[in-house]
Amino acid sequence: MPYIFPADVLSPVPNDSEYLNILVKNGPESIDLKLQLIQNGAYAIHYWSNSWVTNLAGNLINPEPEIIAGFTFIQGKDSHGNDLFNGGRNIKKLGERCFEDNRVVAFNTDGFAKSILRDKQKWNSMKNAAWNEGLYVKKGIDF
Repeated sequence: MPYIFPADVLSPVPNDSEYLNILVKNGPESIDLKLQLIQNGAYAIHYWSNSWVTNLAGNLINPEPEIIAGFTFIQGKDSHGNDLFNGGRNIKKLGERCFEDNRVVAFNTDGFAKSILRDKQKWNSMKNAAWNEGLYVKKGIDF
């Protein structure tokens, strides 16, 4: 019979928390935090980078990134976390779906629709991003 571990064993830090920011910086504070997490029963730490997602939602179809009605394109950037759904990597179709969904404030070229954007200074640079990869922010949303 399979066993389901509690979240604090494998992903003890929420994806949009100050604790995660400390861990990502990997400074002296992160050592103390890691020790505390281990003492509390953590076996692993999930960094929420979505690196495993590459091409999970299919090949990218995005020939004209600056022309998605209702959105502003930010090349090479992403705002991790706060995902509502993955709508695939056909960006024109995803843009149409996200424009109609009032919960969506942005989406990225990995196909993830976002309900909340992190502060702009906390946006991540996408690793090895091509010219047509990045974040689409719904027009009228401050970023």
